Amino acid sequence: MLRKATSHIGHEAGGGFTFTTSWFDGEIYVQNLSFNKRVGVHYTANDGATWHDADGSYAGKVQAVANVVVDSVEIWKFRTPTLNLVNPGQFRFAVYYEVKDPGPNLGKQFWDNNFSQDYFVGKGEGTTIQ
Repeated sequence: MLRKATSHIGHEAGGGFTFTTSWFDGEIYVQNLSFNKRVGVHYTANDGATWHDADGSYAGKVQAVANVVVDSVEIWKFRTPTLNLVNPGQFRFAVYYEVKDPGPNLGKQFWDNNFSQDYFVGKGEGTTIQ
């Protein structure tokens, strides 16, 4: 489940040129079904012409009320690569979770695509969805 996503704008210089760049990052909540898993976002920055994956990394367990740890829910953080900002538009994405451990769930994939609508976050600096 997507917790939040935030877009960013930056600038990179090279070869006498300065490029405006963009990316987005955020957090995903997942239920700990296996130790070995792949979690991240499947995204497009060009209205679906090309799609890419950005894998997340484990960031800890979710803290519940009164700082009690919820053992079965983890926080994963993700960040897309820095991309040239070709058009202002928006990023479109869905969250994925793939089980890698042997067992009954091996290879099973789970998707959060905002009830079949996908998630959208504008490319403006600091634009956030939660």
